[in-house]
Amino acid sequence: MRLEVSTAEEIGALATAWGDADSREAGLIHRIEDLPHFEELDDSDIEWVVEGLFAERALHMLTSESGAGKSTFTAAAGHAISLGRPFLGRATSKRPVLILDAENPKPAIRERFRRLEIQT
Repeated sequence: MRLEVSTAEEIGALATAWGDADSREAGLIHRIEDLPHFEELDDSDIEWVVEGLFAERALHMLTSESGAGKSTFTAAAGHAISLGRPFLGRATSKRPVLILDAENPKPAIRERFRRLEIQT
């Protein structure tokens, strides 16, 4: 659904409507005001997919120069997670993994998986 809003009043009314919706799940972030203050976060509540590296229900971003190994790193991490094997000496929580790669050509992906001994 796409809504066109252009005035401050329309934006305010929309934000109020979203904040009042009965169907909201507790703990979901819908507005910037819903974000907790960093100082209030308790890191003992973090559930790790890869211990100390990838957290459950979190967004992770990996950036670097082209050809630095981001895709290989991601494929290796995903493979370890899918099997519940350690990754870089860290425990993993086994779960299904889906890697969507819209940047690399299929032959490059196949070669990477071959080098990493990943079977699909």
